[in-house]
Formats: sequence, C-alpha cells, structure tokens
Amino acid sequence: GILVGGGPAPGINGVIGAAAIEAINNGLRVLGIYDGFSHLAGGDFDPVVHTRELLIKDLSRIHFDGGSILRTSRTSLLNQTKLKSSTVVEADAEKTARVHERLRSLGVTHLLTIGGDDTALSARFVAECSGGRIRVVHVPKTIDNDLPLPGDIPTFGFSTARHVGATIVADLMEDSRTTQRWYVVVTMGRNAGFLALGIGKAAGATLTLIPEEFPDSTTVHDIADIIEGAMLKRRTMGRHDGVAVLAEGLAYKLGDREELSRLLRKEVPVDAAGHPRLSEVPLAQLLKDELQQRFTARGDTVTVVGHVLGYELRCAHPKTSDLGYTRDLGHGGVRLLLDSTMDLPPGVMVTMQNGNLVPV
Repeated sequence: GILVGGGPAPGINGVIGAAAIEAINNGLRVLGIYDGFSHLAGGDFDPVVHTRELLIKDLSRIHFDGGSILRTSRTSLLNQTKLKSSTVVEADAEKTARVHERLRSLGVTHLLTIGGDDTALSARFVAECSGGRIRVVHVPKTIDNDLPLPGDIPTFGFSTARHVGATIVADLMEDSRTTQRWYVVVTMGRNAGFLALGIGKAAGATLTLIPEEFPDSTTVHDIADIIEGAMLKRRTMGRHDGVAVLAEGLAYKLGDREELSRLLRKEVPVDAAGHPRLSEVPLAQLLKDELQQRFTARGDTVTVVGHVLGYELRCAHPKTSDLGYTRDLGHGGVRLLLDSTMDLPPGVMVTMQNGNLVPV
C-alpha cells in the first residue's frame, strides 16, 4: 500500500512511481490509497472508490509531473491535548485501529507512507498497532525542509520549491526596479525559515527575515523597523526599489494581542493554551500598511506591494535534483520494506546519506 499525507510537494509522483515499480518487480501487488488516511480512518471507506491497483504501464513517466496521482489529505491519526505549557500528542486509538483493520482487509502487508511529521507519526502508530504484521516505511516530504534529517540532507520538494520561488522573486525584483516600488513577499515556512532563506539567497533579495532570528512576542512594529531601515538605506544609494522576503512563521512570533487587535480592527482569538491564533494573520498586508503609513507621516510617499508566495510552489513540476532524489527514495523505501533482516517496527524513515540508503 502507498499513501500520501500532508501538503503537496514537488516529486511525490516520483516516489510513488519508483516505489511501485520496484515492488511489482519483486512480485508484490501494489495498491494506491487515495487521500492519505482520510478514508481509511473515516466512515466512508470503499475499496473500489478509494484505492487503485498501480501498474508499471501507468507509472513509468509520472515522475515528471507535479501534484500527486493519489491526491493527499491532512487527516492524521494524532490526538493532541493542549496543556498550559505544552502539547501532548498521542495516537487516536479508534482511528488507528480502524486504519489497521482496513489495511489488513485489503491484504496490505507492507505500507509506504509519504508525508511530513504528522504523517510520519501516524505511520508509526499503524506500525505499533499491527505488532509487526504490517511493515511500515515513511518517506519524509515537505517544501519547508523542517524535518529532523541528518546533517544537511533536505526533504524532497524543497529544492524545486526554492528554484521556483527564486525565479518568481527574481521577476518581482525586476518589476520592483522598473516601477520603483517595494515588495513584501511572504513565503511558506510555518515552523522554520529554510525556504524563505533559500529563496532570498538564491534570488539575491534585498533582505530576508526568518523566525529563527526573532524572539517570542515580536511585534509588527519590530519587523517593520527592519524593513523600513533597509528602505531608507537604499534611498541613500539612490534606490527606491527592493524586495523583502519573509517566512510566514514570523506571524507565530507575534505576541502582542493589543497591537494585532488594533491593526486587524478586531479581537484576536486565542487557542486552548491562551496564545493568539495567528494562522489567519495577513502578515504581508499588515506590514504594507504600516510601512506606507510611516512614510506618509513624514510627508513622503512609497508604494509597497504585499505578495504571498506559497501554493505556486507545491505542485510544480520537479526539477532535476528532485527527479533523481525522489526516485532514489521510492526505490529505497521498498528495499527497506523487503529487507527481512531488518527489524522495522515501529517503522523507519528512509534517507539517502552520501549516496547510501540509510534507515532512520
């Protein structure tokens, strides 16, 4: 069985294709499971509708395509309990048992999951529930590059997302220079700034800001100070243009509820732990408004454009590095599944280190 969880990332089809081909060549029948754990864990599971047999003739060229032929969903098998100072993550026993039973009814003896940290942990829960009856290997995926892989090993999809993002930012830099305006570009990267930093560095953006550089309870005013400083420095050099790249995770450093409520003109709701719910904070728009107001207050004018760079990156056609990398991961994942000498429970994550297949 093969399933995909979490957000899309360039190269998913490369993993699916290589894994299925290797499994078929080793005598296994391969089932693709649609929409991750969604139907397996839900009440609407229909094997005819929600699975498909994967055949080599249908898979040999899918690695060139973006997206996922099995689609994806964010359904996980996690049960999260919010405490005052932390979040406790446990398996949702009912969902996990349901998934395990349905996999067994399908005849699945080996499971390859593709996804981020929630999908990885869900896969572990399935492996534990099966007691070794289902061998499980996980392929790490996220354009954010924020999974704990060894050393400088990237998650697949990151390289392509950086390439596509840097190309877009380079075009915005040219528009900025031509029209004498500033862009505030917010990229994906909820918990880490790798993608923003990679894009900003590759494109040579005027400045790049990532959450790792800021303390908790940062304010919009603090971030605007830094961008405004860059704008004023550029003006001393005769430049009225620039592009600032920001990771969206900066919004999760904003801890001043009064400031956010004033800027958003509404009360900011809080989560179970009492922290502001920031998933809907329009960071680019807030900074654009703040910067323009500052220049207006000095009797000056500036044009600032807020741009959110995200969904354009996730289903892009994978570039050469991810084309090869994902095929290695899919092929390697099945090699681990079929290696009877390896004790997998509660499952392993597949990595390529110095060209070698290494389970983690």
